[in-house]
Amino acid sequence: MPLESHWFTKNLHKIQRQELNLLTATVKVALYSNVGATYRPDRAVVEFMAGLANEVTNVGATTGYARKASGTVTTTIDGTGRIVFDCPNILWTGINTNEDIAYAVFYVEITNDADSLVVSYLEGLELQTNGSNITLDMPAGGFGVVDPNPPV
Repeated sequence: MPLESHWFTKNLHKIQRQELNLLTATVKVALYSNVGATYRPDRAVVEFMAGLANEVTNVGATTGYARKASGTVTTTIDGTGRIVFDCPNILWTGINTNEDIAYAVFYVEITNDADSLVVSYLEGLELQTNGSNITLDMPAGGFGVVDPNPPV
């Protein structure tokens, strides 16, 4: 399954109103499991990290999982005129949480989960943690695409 990016609506609106600048903010990435294969974040409602469920844990793990900095966020305009938000690939070394990873959430860290703003998520990862390295290879569409001229 190819990776698909999805915006969290309230914070995309903040980006569009220039209240949130991803080029200067501290953007981080957290990994989430898909317990029961039915949970998806409610993109229209969730605004803060505290509103999400199923972040992978270190329960039963021999090596740890930790949230990662995204690296430098960039924007480009693709061949169809869409604005692409991107960052370098992200590596977790020797991760073994005994959980399957379904999606990665990109967020702006403020001070804690109650005020850290969720930005977007990539779904379709389908990664198993078995103690090996995990690399989040950023898709061509980055972690979020804004189409100023959506089809009607």
